[in-house]
Amino acid sequence: MVIEEDYDGAIDYATETFFSEKIFVYPTDTVYGFGGNIFSNKAVKRITEIKGREASKGFILLLSSIESLSRYAEIKDVSQLSFLRRIFPNPISVVMKLTMRGEEELGVKSAAFRIPDNKFCLDLCERIKLPLISTSVNRSGEAPLNSFSEIKKEFESEVDVIFYTRAEEEGSVSTLIDLTGDKPVLLREGKIKFPEIIKNILD
Repeated sequence: MVIEEDYDGAIDYATETFFSEKIFVYPTDTVYGFGGNIFSNKAVKRITEIKGREASKGFILLLSSIESLSRYAEIKDVSQLSFLRRIFPNPISVVMKLTMRGEEELGVKSAAFRIPDNKFCLDLCERIKLPLISTSVNRSGEAPLNSFSEIKKEFESEVDVIFYTRAEEEGSVSTLIDLTGDKPVLLREGKIKFPEIIKNILD
């Protein structure tokens, strides 16, 4: 489904797909991602099997706001809150310790989150009001696919719908940093370089 042809319809359809425990491909502020409901065992299992990844490996979860993030992740203090407000929305994902509620609902003690710099993602997350799975469209160990033609050829028969845009996509993954300790730790370099992120703490 071409997002630009019927934007509101695409949001409606993605929302329906999400709550029907189905899975879809969609554009993000980084690379195209597999999407689904993290609280649906069916959706999680399908994405895990399609990618051929270890079941114990977590997904990056997209949210629409810091307020939504605080429902699941433990924001340590005012300085960390300020840092998060300065880096989001952006192609930066952060691993954070979870609140008691977050642990109970997600079944883990920490998880990776991102508030994406992408209107479709933000509007969809605002509509569903739940964390949205975001994991690159590829088989485990292979490079992410970031063009509709490649994605359609490889995965059309394995997902319920592909949402795509005619705009050119850069194809860089998000920078992943660990915020569970006393200082941010780089886990993966991506679109925004780590020194630039750290500068947001020091400025």
